[in-house]
Amino acid sequence: MIKLDSMFKKILLSLLFLGVLSSCVVNTSNHGYEQNPDVFLKLKNEKSLKIQVLEEVGTPSVISTFDNDIWYYVTTKTRRISFFNPQVIESMVVQLNFSREGVLSDIIVYTIKDNRKLEFNQRMSSIKGDDTSMLKDFFYNFGRFNKPEKKK
Repeated sequence: MIKLDSMFKKILLSLLFLGVLSSCVVNTSNHGYEQNPDVFLKLKNEKSLKIQVLEEVGTPSVISTFDNDIWYYVTTKTRRISFFNPQVIESMVVQLNFSREGVLSDIIVYTIKDNRKLEFNQRMSSIKGDDTSMLKDFFYNFGRFNKPEKKK
């Protein structure tokens, strides 16, 4: 009987070890635009028009909100180990600037070194008129809509 217990423990520990080991899988995923950056250099040399850029490179990831003549192609590569949050290991943003005539005028490449971590302000402003509670609203409206009509 003692041999069975020690064998059972070994099997259980082996299964537990395999379970822990299999959960440490590394997943790498690519997001966004996937293209060779050399394509952008080729476009720069040709002084391409917007339509030519669309044919060669494809639709941009983002077009600037404030200026339709600025296009962005965004690529991100992330790595995730088991249940931990994913980490960005590569990031590239290619900004294409066009002149008003639609001719490519400038190419700017941003990498992960250019990224800045943004810290958002956690303060909240109050909404005017939203300072009443449900109980206060209930008692305020109690009897307000069913008032008897006054006789003339």
